[in-house]
Amino acid sequence: MQTKQVFSYGAAKRQIQGGEQRMRIGVYWLLPVAILSGFGGFLVGSSTPSDVIYGDVPASAIEKALDGDTILIDGQIIKIRGLDAPEVGKNASCLAEAALGGLAMQHLAGELHNFGETVWELRNVDNRSGRLEGDLVRSDGKNIVDHMTINGFAISSEARWEWCRVVPDFDDNQLYPAINVGSGPPSDVELADD
Repeated sequence: MQTKQVFSYGAAKRQIQGGEQRMRIGVYWLLPVAILSGFGGFLVGSSTPSDVIYGDVPASAIEKALDGDTILIDGQIIKIRGLDAPEVGKNASCLAEAALGGLAMQHLAGELHNFGETVWELRNVDNRSGRLEGDLVRSDGKNIVDHMTINGFAISSEARWEWCRVVPDFDDNQLYPAINVGSGPPSDVELADD
């Protein structure tokens, strides 16, 4: 009497390998289909230059300044290229940076809306860094970067400035004059006589 072999390891192995092969082919076809169907846009980011308002932008279309170097236009957050201002709120590294950031934000907001219905031009918008960046220039050619840096509210740089760093480097032997602030406004600051 002969017994039938119910299970063959070789056949099972060939069936598993065939399934893996079919799965690999399916994945290779799935990737281009997903990219063509728009899933690739989800991976890269939802904002592309084609769906961003750029060109002439009336001052009324600029919703607000989010900080000293970022604005909101039609729901799009746009970083002003070439400008670094102190951060505000929880993004600030120290209290001094938060205070400076608040002043920079107020100044930028005032400048954007200071001239009534001034038309700003948003140029060269791109999202290469993962966020929208552009140049903001007034209709008379005045660049907002120049204005913010000349007035001391920001620096003209692509790099991130360390706003909390102590800048003065004095000798240890130098004597610092005592400052008598008094009770008047900051303009009444006088050096104390020693």
